[in-house]
Amino acid sequence: MAVSFEDLGISKEDLAERVVETIAERYVNDTSFDENGRPDYTKPTALAERLKILVAERIDAGLKKVIDEHILVDAEDYLKTMMLQETNQWGEKKGGPYTLIEWLQKRATTYLTEQVDSSGYDKASKGYGWSGCQTRLTHIIHQHFHYHIEETLKAVVKDANQQIAGGIQKAVEVQLQNILAKVKVVAHTPQ
Repeated sequence: MAVSFEDLGISKEDLAERVVETIAERYVNDTSFDENGRPDYTKPTALAERLKILVAERIDAGLKKVIDEHILVDAEDYLKTMMLQETNQWGEKKGGPYTLIEWLQKRATTYLTEQVDSSGYDKASKGYGWSGCQTRLTHIIHQHFHYHIEETLKAVVKDANQQIAGGIQKAVEVQLQNILAKVKVVAHTPQ
């Protein structure tokens, strides 16, 4: 008497699904078994790792496309057209509205043209005894030039010191050779 899979309660579709699942599992995972034949550990195969990378790249590309087409365009338009309104401490409007770009330009100009002392501090930072002598932009440029001049001079001095030390060493060697050439060693033995 022959026993079929249907007699065991397994349909042809279930059997096909299990076979495909087992084959796919073997291609995707490498399973190691212990001495009793039980699965010991499973690690992904090279194929699984490559599939994982390809899927991640596809997902990233799809997300980038959606973000570029829908989100960034809307955000850029919003930031270009967004209007800001300056208010006083009670929330009353003062002045006219302006865009974010206009506000950023105004703040940058205010920041760079603000008076600072020789250390770069504004009046709010120092308070009593403060005396502004230059704009912040002037101070930033001065600090930048000072830094580069200082670094260049350090390199020049280091190079000069190395050359001077080498020259002194050569001069000492020459003088020692001259002295050794003039010295005559004579050995006398008593008779």
